[in-house]
Amino acid sequence: MGVPIPAAQAFDLKRRLEAIQRAKEAQSAPAKGPDVGRVNRNEACPCGSGKKYKRCHGAAEGEGD
Repeated sequence: MGVPIPAAQAFDLKRRLEAIQRAKEAQSAPAKGPDVGRVNRNEACPCGSGKKYKRCHGAAEGEGD
């Protein structure tokens, strides 16, 4: 069976496992750029790259030249 552990330790272990699971979910979530609404293709990309949107994320969406 196993060695029984005190309830306080079991609660602490459960809380730690939940924190680890939340951290893993946050890491595995796809990274998205900031939600800024519609961006003009000639404006700077909201991801902060310094490129025009059409040359950065706009090209990935099929809006490029």
